[in-house]
Amino acid sequence: MTEITIEIPDKLNKIVPVLKKPFLLRTIRNLAKTKIEEDKQQLKEAEKYIRDFETRYNKTFDEFKEKFSNEADVQAHEDFVEWSFWIDVQNKLKEEINEFKKLNGG
Repeated sequence: MTEITIEIPDKLNKIVPVLKKPFLLRTIRNLAKTKIEEDKQQLKEAEKYIRDFETRYNKTFDEFKEKFSNEADVQAHEDFVEWSFWIDVQNKLKEEINEFKKLNGG
């Protein structure tokens, strides 16, 4: 388990007793819930771009990558880079969502 140290300005020293473990856990869970919702919105955007490429090329990224040639035109190269970017974004967001769900007992 990771330990977190919180520095509180002297003026706020009176609230230290309130910052008990249950309160902090609730706060972290609420932050995790908010982050999950933000990530889900970003995931929708990434998936929209991925669907657009799948429609344009009538194949998945893996199929596109498998048949990709160095002799492809400039647009195909640019699309490969951008499509790859959105796949990476999608994977990272899904992983992050899963990690934050663990904080919420999911």
